[in-house]
Amino acid sequence: ESSVVFQTLRMMRLLRIARVGKLIRAMPELFVMLRAMATALRTVLVALTFLLAIDYTFAVAFTQMARGSPLEIQHFPSVFGSMHTLLISGAFPDMEEIMRDTMEHHLFFWVVLFVYLLLASVTIMNMMLGVLVDVVKSASQVEQESLGAKALRDSLISEIQRIDNIEVLDPTCINVTKEHFFLLLERREVLMSLHSCSVDICGLIDLIDFLFMDDKQLTLYDLIRTILQFRSCSAATVKDVVELRKYLTHELELLKASLR
Repeated sequence: ESSVVFQTLRMMRLLRIARVGKLIRAMPELFVMLRAMATALRTVLVALTFLLAIDYTFAVAFTQMARGSPLEIQHFPSVFGSMHTLLISGAFPDMEEIMRDTMEHHLFFWVVLFVYLLLASVTIMNMMLGVLVDVVKSASQVEQESLGAKALRDSLISEIQRIDNIEVLDPTCINVTKEHFFLLLERREVLMSLHSCSVDICGLIDLIDFLFMDDKQLTLYDLIRTILQFRSCSAATVKDVVELRKYLTHELELLKASLR
């Protein structure tokens, strides 16, 4: 038995060949996953302890109920045997044969195999599912925002053509004034496009004087970018705080100038 353990420990020297440290530095995503696994280690251990407690409780019950029946010899010979049967049948049903073979050969093999299955089949695969779900969710959100912005752009261009009775060939040449924007907000199609993008229309109207401060004009794309900042799902950023500070500073300077 000691030779088996010694051979296994010698195999672990292959980790030096893998250069795990360099691999992690070359791929930061691996470090993120390792940090996530380390953060979730305590929760995993608590869940595993709870699983073993449930396994032990039912193993005692099955051992008592199977006494004197064919099930006692095949599946529930003792409390430990019952725990093993319930554990591999409930947690790793596809690996039952190999886990029984490793148990019969050596307990250390079984422990190493169980740790591997716990890491690979349970932890890593579930993390992969979580990553895939997050990626799909992010891609779906980006696509929805892109479609909403495109629909808003088309709606604004269409209404500008109707108001000015012109044909827009190059949207980058369109400049929108405050009066022009008020006319756009009176159009039902524009309001529907804003609503579909979850834009706070009332908040947008309250800040029109700030958006078009000093009678400035906004290009169409700058206007769309500004409008999309009024979505209810948008969070405040450092840039928003800086712009608020600039606006307050500007207003205070105007107030000082008017009091002189």
